[in-house]
Amino acid sequence: MTKKKSKVGNFFGWVFGLLFLISSISLISSAYYFGAMTYILVGLVCIPPTWNWFLKKIKKDISGWGRVGIIVGLVVVGMFISQSYGGSVQTETDEIGTPVLAEDTGDIEVDSLVEPIDEFLEKMDLVGEMIQNQESDCAEAISTCESIDVTCASNDVTDTCEQVVKLCESNDGVQATLSETETEGLSDAEIENGILAMDYALDSMDDREIYLPAYLSTVSDYLSECPEPYKVGDTIIAGNFAWTINGMRTAGSIGDSPYLMIDADGEFLILEVEIENIGNSAEYLSSSYIKLVDDQGREFVSDLTAQFYLGSSITFDTINPGIVKDGEIAFDVPTDLTVVDVQISDSLIGSSYYNINLFSEHIN
Repeated sequence: MTKKKSKVGNFFGWVFGLLFLISSISLISSAYYFGAMTYILVGLVCIPPTWNWFLKKIKKDISGWGRVGIIVGLVVVGMFISQSYGGSVQTETDEIGTPVLAEDTGDIEVDSLVEPIDEFLEKMDLVGEMIQNQESDCAEAISTCESIDVTCASNDVTDTCEQVVKLCESNDGVQATLSETETEGLSDAEIENGILAMDYALDSMDDREIYLPAYLSTVSDYLSECPEPYKVGDTIIAGNFAWTINGMRTAGSIGDSPYLMIDADGEFLILEVEIENIGNSAEYLSSSYIKLVDDQGREFVSDLTAQFYLGSSITFDTINPGIVKDGEIAFDVPTDLTVVDVQISDSLIGSSYYNINLFSEHIN
């Protein structure tokens, strides 16, 4: 019976011990450090291994009720300390990081050599100056991001550009807050909240001065490495194949007769292509080597079923060295597609790719 009670006691000791330790983490994040320390002590008292270690150190035996008394005492002390000292004042922010002033909770005495209202106004001016200093960096970074061809942008550079926009929109939000803030007739509590908000904004400005140039450098470096797009009629060397897009046309259906015909779900965009194996060995030509990318970044692969109905289709199979294949490749695309790039990979895994700009005027 005693052994069974011991197992039950150990079980609840672990449960409550872990709960108090987890609660202490929440208190630490809210800056209730003294209360967190007592909760950590309670958790250690509850957990069987640490309690047994403690008993060995003091070389005394404490009953179960004595252990409960210690736990209750520590909890009461922790609650008292938390209520007496409390946590740090937190400044709320909105979705883009703009400080939000707390509600007025009455007059707060501020012991400072500088008048609170003067400190508030000084920090508002400083935040405004830092925003103005960052405006040119924001404009340059956003302009650079907008200049990147969507077909050339990787996920990394897209994420970086999203961070740039977020930072600059955050500046706009802070600027709007400054413009809307009335400085006349503020209570002590409102002034104190305003100072806290400006301190938060200044910290954010410091972060932006570090990260914004770094983001701009990353995007600029990527832009310099992004290959220049080719034009219709240019020959592209991609791996062991030389590609030339000679033209393009559209069709609602493909086939020589009503019985051997396929209709497009949207419309067929058909490329006139010339492909040569310039390598020293036979190479397999896969349909995955070529795809279309529109101005929204959507990717389209060739329609292998429609290829069967084309009279001069490119067959995706093995090509020997020096052999040139002429033919057409069909893609089923939306009817409103007016701007599109052909993207050609140099291998099945697509480690490098090349873009050919196609526009509506290229369509026959």
